[in-house]
Amino acid sequence: MPQPSSRDLIERLEKLNSIGVSLSAETNITLLLELILHTATTITRVEGGTLYTVTPDKNVLQFEIITNKNLQIYNRG
Repeated sequence: MPQPSSRDLIERLEKLNSIGVSLSAETNITLLLELILHTATTITRVEGGTLYTVTPDKNVLQFEIITNKNLQIYNRG
């Protein structure tokens, strides 16, 4: 895999920074989780991703969101 350019690294850091700002500003947890997954898949340049949260009793992982660009899948739990 080729080394990312300086501009590419700056863009990735800017996206991470925007997530940090959203963590403190966004009150809608669903929108925040969508933003986190979208940014994570964009930064890592992957086809898709899945996001889980831990239930309040901390015994189970709970499905939240799955996305796959190539298969055109988007689903919220």
